[in-house]
Amino acid sequence: MTKPSEQAPTQSVTTTPNQPPGILSCEDLYDEIRSNIEDANYCEIDSDCKTLVLGGTYIDFGCYHFINDEIDESFFYDKMRDYAMQCVEIINECAPAPDAKCVSNKCVYVE
Repeated sequence: MTKPSEQAPTQSVTTTPNQPPGILSCEDLYDEIRSNIEDANYCEIDSDCKTLVLGGTYIDFGCYHFINDEIDESFFYDKMRDYAMQCVEIINECAPAPDAKCVSNKCVYVE
């Protein structure tokens, strides 16, 4: 399987008037990270799924997300850390993440 979230973005970046060329705004960076997370949620069987645990510095993206087991979590943590350094205040109100199951080729929480 390919790992879409590990590929470099191919879209050009638009900037706001006070923003240097090539630098993403907080909104654009947030949207890119959310898209990367969505792209990383694919599976064929339950063992393809793992939980990307967030909270703390990464709370703007939720408490957890399910991603494919082959995806390196550091890809997301690095991008979220960069985002957090310039865009958010740190809070942590997350409960423990549940286990993931593969349903219709997506990793999801199933009771």
